[in-house]
Amino acid sequence: MKRFAVGSSCVLVLSGAAFADGFIALNDFSGGETVITFNSTEMGSLGSPTADIGEGVLVTNNGGGSGSTGWRSNTDWGTFFDNIPGASLGRALADSWGASDLLFDFTGAGSPNRVGMLLSTGTRTDYDIEIRDPGGNVIATGVASMPNGSEAVFVGYEAAGGIGFIRVSDIENGQIALIDDVRFEFAGGYRLGVEGVCPGTVTVSWSGATPNVQQAIVFGANAGSTTIPGGPCAGTVLGMQGGIQLVRMLGTGSGSGSVNGNAGTAACGHFLQLVEAGSCNTSNVRQIP
Repeated sequence: MKRFAVGSSCVLVLSGAAFADGFIALNDFSGGETVITFNSTEMGSLGSPTADIGEGVLVTNNGGGSGSTGWRSNTDWGTFFDNIPGASLGRALADSWGASDLLFDFTGAGSPNRVGMLLSTGTRTDYDIEIRDPGGNVIATGVASMPNGSEAVFVGYEAAGGIGFIRVSDIENGQIALIDDVRFEFAGGYRLGVEGVCPGTVTVSWSGATPNVQQAIVFGANAGSTTIPGGPCAGTVLGMQGGIQLVRMLGTGSGSGSVNGNAGTAACGHFLQLVEAGSCNTSNVRQIP
């Protein structure tokens, strides 16, 4: 971590929640998760109705209504996802049904406890989301609402007991479903929380850390990916990029705790992540309010 020098214009001045099931944001991932993109996928070779998209993940197309079975050809759908920072762009998984019904099977990937994907379509609409445990039992439902036509939204979920399946479906709307950047990881309980007002006072909290070790609070300008180039945690992947700074080293205490800080205007809207010394474990990434 010594490569992360803190200049005189430090953005966050610091002074002195456990793993839970629920829908999560993209920046709740560690930055070191497995991400399945489709830019090298030959769409015409995907099986139908069930396709193997790699890394042990299967997706079955159970759609109906207008359209047809199978998957769309090798099309650049990048403009449908470019509202999401860090999206891979290019090709995406596209069904051919007006009433989409896609079942993603993560059991072959070991039923990870944190999964997510980018979802888009041609016209603003709603998709029903169903989360199932490794045994196929429904553990949560929700609705993913497109922000605008030809824009994407992130759908993610975290479950301590593992996630076996995610179902994405809609009624007959004449629009295909577009999926990209399917991701998953086996997340530990090391969690970061950031609350407060920026500029102003923010509270940085942590839980699930290794007790009685040192940890680094690291700042980054944008969500993305950065590999620590040197020092004790060389090779560790952060879930942030640009303007990386070490804000402070502090102890983990009993494994959970919090510190208050004064966040200047330069910090607002940017990101923080925790890194444990020794193990180099990383927390989720959180945006400064």
